[in-house]
Amino acid sequence: MTRIKIAATGLAGLAGLVAVSACTAVDGAPPMASEFAAASVSAAPRVERAAQPAGFEIDGAGFSARFTYAQSDGRPVAHLVHSNGAQRLEAELDPVMPWMGDGLRRFAGQDERGAPAQASFAAGVCKRGDEVFSHRVELRLGERRYRGCARETGRALPWSADLPALMSPIEACVRDSARSAIAHVRGAAARRVAHARRDGGGTVVRLSYPGGARFDCAVTPGGRVTWRVVGPNEPLLPSEADPVFAPAFASGTAPRDGQGCYIYEHVHDAQGRVVGALGHDACAVGAPDTTG
Repeated sequence: MTRIKIAATGLAGLAGLVAVSACTAVDGAPPMASEFAAASVSAAPRVERAAQPAGFEIDGAGFSARFTYAQSDGRPVAHLVHSNGAQRLEAELDPVMPWMGDGLRRFAGQDERGAPAQASFAAGVCKRGDEVFSHRVELRLGERRYRGCARETGRALPWSADLPALMSPIEACVRDSARSAIAHVRGAAARRVAHARRDGGGTVVRLSYPGGARFDCAVTPGGRVTWRVVGPNEPLLPSEADPVFAPAFASGTAPRDGQGCYIYEHVHDAQGRVVGALGHDACAVGAPDTTG
């Protein structure tokens, strides 16, 4: 197999390349990207992480793999390197269209032997020993199938890379917002989680509302919830609203593609139930993010 020399690109860049058609708003509605953006806010620089190509690090029973986003001749591809101890295989994969049409990241192509190769990533809780990963993955190389867990890699990881560990406080904030004074904010039913992060021993969850209103919900280790209004001139947190999380704890159904520019990746709990979706904005990216 001929290895292609190309720069790694993040999911946002990949989504921008393969989902141009998603940028048309439905029924004349404005794109959700602008609908949820805070007014007069300057973006903070994204946090730099370990210098690894953007993609996934995969771990499973008896195998490991590295999955890297890339470009070849102007089209988005992925490079997979799989090892089971006795054999090392490489494969070049293309995104399966429509991109994330069923809420999963799917890729298909061939390995270096010319055999069919596929990769499917489902966002949600995946455990390997004491470690919790952000995605479940299924690989097919020829006649062999492998199942394991995956974590995102790259120098500038999105806040959602740690989503499984943040789900409990996110759920606490979403539920409290529905019964507190926050429930009366305009567009409360269309709220989105724009960011979540650990803060000391607790967690801070940022909710975004149509029109630009933002609120920080702080959750203590004991489960106590407090709220703070985010000022209109406060800078965006690293990767804020990239992606957004649309919760579906009660209904068990996730948003569908077609509104604004968002492409939705379904998020599952440990039992495989859909608890919401990550909305990746395919229109905010003019060119692939080659920084990872």
